[in-house]
Amino acid sequence: MWIFELFIIVALTSFSLYIAFLIPIHYLDLFHKNAVHLGCFEKLPENEYRAKVQKWEPYYEYKANTIVEHNGIQYLAIPHELVNSCVAEPGNISHYLCYKLNADPVLIPNILIFYQAFLIAFQFWMLCLTIDWQHIVTLVLLMFANFLLLAKFFKDRVVLGRIHNPTFEDMKLISELKNELSITLMKEKQRVYNKE
Repeated sequence: MWIFELFIIVALTSFSLYIAFLIPIHYLDLFHKNAVHLGCFEKLPENEYRAKVQKWEPYYEYKANTIVEHNGIQYLAIPHELVNSCVAEPGNISHYLCYKLNADPVLIPNILIFYQAFLIAFQFWMLCLTIDWQHIVTLVLLMFANFLLLAKFFKDRVVLGRIHNPTFEDMKLISELKNELSITLMKEKQRVYNKE
């Protein structure tokens, strides 16, 4: 039984490590930017008559709430709130899933955080039930690795959250940094001008 439990824990921890290095934070940011510009189309009920329906064109941006027809089915354009256009292909499940998973920049880090928390709780439960010293040492070492991964996923979540949804303090700090930079640039220009 211990070998099977250890195999499950090591496999789940290995999967976490794989995901942590397969999807770094700049990829998550890139996925979010992609989803923002992609948007999505939602299928409309078939038996409703609509007077203004456009034929879908692959190289065209569709504004919010535009109704298009693609392969004989009508779709409603739903862009991201930051962009007022949609370029996804109607009925393409890959485009739809890409938008739904990445439109919120912290959704994937949140899922990974819950996964890691569940894995750590499961390991702690196993640790409470074991009495062999070698099992305790093995579980503690694996828990340490999972705590490090949890900290990494949480850091990614905080960074992405503060980049895409800055707080008032963040905005104040950004404006102060911009003011300091403009003052420094003006002093540098004045110094160069005085030398000439």
